[in-house]
Amino acid sequence: MHFEIMTEELSAVAALQILIPRIVPGVSIAFHAYQGKYDLFKKIPIQLKGYASNPHKNWRYVVLTDRDQEDCSMIKKKIDTIASHCQLIPSSANQGDHYNFLGRIAIEELEAWFFGDLEAIHKAYPNIDYSTLCHCPDYRDPDNIQGGTWEALFKELKRAQYVRRGLPKIRTAKSIAQYMNPDINRSASFQAFRDGLRRLRRTVL
Repeated sequence: MHFEIMTEELSAVAALQILIPRIVPGVSIAFHAYQGKYDLFKKIPIQLKGYASNPHKNWRYVVLTDRDQEDCSMIKKKIDTIASHCQLIPSSANQGDHYNFLGRIAIEELEAWFFGDLEAIHKAYPNIDYSTLCHCPDYRDPDNIQGGTWEALFKELKRAQYVRRGLPKIRTAKSIAQYMNPDINRSASFQAFRDGLRRLRRTVL
């Protein structure tokens, strides 16, 4: 089985290169990062049409994008519609295990998945107090952190004196992802991504 993974930014690739082999071990993976959501939606129709024109029975295709305060169901519908128009079969096509495309959304953004594993944040950055993270009511629901998860992570790293003016997203993603356990992540959108990949691996065409 081979997975083609398309994301809107390099920091997502940095994390997924570590996480996906833990979620679905044994599959081969290729990653494609775009320059943000606009660029992703502009270019994936070309990418997906290319896959469909040269089909591989054991290839599966995944698009991951952030919600960014947009309507989650509308983004999902847009992704799946593009896949259908490109002659791929999305998981929403109601064809049982006969599909080869998975669209998933990080809510609100990738950093929410990091807050789904607070222990991983602490292990990557030990000066951040683990007890404080665990007892902070703002972090109880990783997918509903007010003010943005990127901003929340930057605030914690700045408070612990790991950063000053900006968050190095790629380096931070690698640092935290290496300690993440996909099976205990509290983010519902991460769980949907994880479980979707595992079902995708079991699909047949």
